[in-house]
Amino acid sequence: MHLTKLRLALASCLVVSAFAANAQDPTKPRPGLTAIQTKEAVRIAAESLQEIRRKEPETKKPQNRDLREYVVAVERLTDKDADSTTTKGTEPPARAVVTTYRYQDDTTVYATVDLATGRAIDVKTIQHMQTPLSDGEFKAAQALALEKSDEIKALFKQFGKRIDVYAQFSQYTPDGETRVHRVVHLLYRVDKRDLSAPRPVVDLTTQSVLVPKPEAEDDNGEVRAQPKAKP
Repeated sequence: MHLTKLRLALASCLVVSAFAANAQDPTKPRPGLTAIQTKEAVRIAAESLQEIRRKEPETKKPQNRDLREYVVAVERLTDKDADSTTTKGTEPPARAVVTTYRYQDDTTVYATVDLATGRAIDVKTIQHMQTPLSDGEFKAAQALALEKSDEIKALFKQFGKRIDVYAQFSQYTPDGETRVHRVVHLLYRVDKRDLSAPRPVVDLTTQSVLVPKPEAEDDNGEVRAQPKAKP
């Protein structure tokens, strides 16, 4: 892994708490949108993405397609962004932009949806663009770490529900590639005390998990999980 680029990307990392209300959760209402409207906007956008996939030539569809897609954001269009033909003094139509990240081809999709008609009125796609981490991806990173790392399995076996999980999110493009790799660095906390190890690095693009060897413990009060001795 290109550690130099990762370090640079971490300069603008995003810290996320698994136990805080997350704006990426597609079931939560957004400013100017009710929970029902938010859910409806996500549904309309998903249907537009399905329509795009159906129209793709079979020759462009790889045999082992990566079908992962995550809703990154849902935003209501402001009055100035609404239809300019709206009569003055009347309420503008309820429209929203749903941002989705698609792993198959490293594409960010912006779907503008009309909540009154239940249709997508515009869909734009941009490849290889750095896009914020979604709540669904954060959960996927936690699941991958637990599935593929013996250290994380031992950690949860020892501390269970006492663990809080946080993340640092970075994005980088390896030499010779065009796609952006989406990397989640997971940090664990037990009883409000940070663990210095393990701190898995989850590359969501390749679905790989790396657990770096822990550095020597410092004097900052951090604690490290104590692995149980093998019989």
